[in-house]
Amino acid sequence: MEESERTNKGAFDRVIALQIRRKYGMTQRRLKEITGINESTISHYENGHSIPRAQDPYGFVNRGTAGYLKWLSDHGYNPYNLDFESLSSLPVKASPESKPKKDEERHLVQAKMLAGREERPENLDEILGHVRELRRVVSEHPIVLKSDANYLRELYTEQINRRRDNLRFFMYEGERIPFVLVNSRDLRGFTGRVLHNLYFVAEDLAPEEWQQKIVAYHESLCAIKGHEVAKEMEIKLAKKLKVKKKYELWRKKIDEMSEDL
Repeated sequence: MEESERTNKGAFDRVIALQIRRKYGMTQRRLKEITGINESTISHYENGHSIPRAQDPYGFVNRGTAGYLKWLSDHGYNPYNLDFESLSSLPVKASPESKPKKDEERHLVQAKMLAGREERPENLDEILGHVRELRRVVSEHPIVLKSDANYLRELYTEQINRRRDNLRFFMYEGERIPFVLVNSRDLRGFTGRVLHNLYFVAEDLAPEEWQQKIVAYHESLCAIKGHEVAKEMEIKLAKKLKVKKKYELWRKKIDEMSEDL
């Protein structure tokens, strides 16, 4: 964590962050889909109720906030001068999912004691808490253990090796739009994701070819023009594919599912 983030609360300018999000037509909801940060957290940052921190006091990366700060950095604003490549190699703070086994806790604490202390630690609860956090990280889905970019690169390779037909593309308005078919569980429940100029489409949520084209087209626009603009432009594609009525029913269903994520 950069020193400015620790000591200078004024280093983060909430007004600039808000202006950038609005400039690119990015809703809080869509920013949540891209970075994993909660909408309420974005609101707190933009209203000045709290300060975004890429890491917690133990050195664990706050994945959602780090993703949010990286998105701002990609759009010209890096208030803490963070090195996101180095940040992606650090352990990620995960949500509690399972309790660690007592024996594992005991062995890990004993190992820590032997490595650095001869006497019993004074603050055993703190060490146990740290051990639990590590255990949670290990128990999480692999997507939380590495940066989104690294995860999506590996997912791409895995899906192509599994079935070459997973890689597809289509032409629209003179542009070649490639996409890879995956499962929504690989995308944290989302219908689509983007990595540079490669787009991921959840086949279980978009089983028909016209749906897959619309998701890929949406992702190709979203990072540049924002979620709302992308939704408006995807309607034109639906009309060209002659599926407007089916599209409207499907889009309503997808939007309702997204609200629950």
